[in-house]
Formats: sequence, C-alpha cells, structure tokens
Amino acid sequence: MIATPIAFLAGETELRREKPELVKAVIFDLDGTLLDTLTDIADSMNAALSRHGFPLHDSDDYRLMVGGGIDVLARRAVPRKDATKIRSRRSLPP
Repeated sequence: MIATPIAFLAGETELRREKPELVKAVIFDLDGTLLDTLTDIADSMNAALSRHGFPLHDSDDYRLMVGGGIDVLARRAVPRKDATKIRSRRSLPP
C-alpha cells in the first residue's frame, strides 16, 4: 500500500491508502506550489525584456505579476505605453 498526498493537501487529516496497481500517475504543480520559482521567472522575463529594449524589474516585483499565465505576465511586465508592441503567442504563426 502507498499513501496518496492529495488527500492530505486537500485538508484531510489522514492519508488515504491506495493499492499501488491502481495508481497510474501522479501530477504535481511545482511552480509556486512545491518550488519557489519566482527568481527563475523573473530572470527569464527580464532576459526577454532586455532583448527587446524594455526596462527590467526587481525579482520581488514579479510576485504581483504572476498567476495569469505567460501572456498576462508579459503584458504586466511591459510598460503600458508599449503594450501595443506585445503580440500574443496565440497570434504568432505555428
């Protein structure tokens, strides 16, 4: 028998036991849940901003920008006056 952490994370006080042969996969939302990746996100976004001549942000500023996906992050990171220069990845050719 193995313990499934999902029940515990959902607020249950005891872990449920499942038969190993019934468990097909385990999915973890690592970004911001199990790992603190804010610095990595900030470094990546700042690299993209720098490449296109936009001002950079302190890592801690990104705490208020993340949470809506990459398109929202890019729009929040670019100055409002330059927002029209941003193209959604959905508008780019495949």
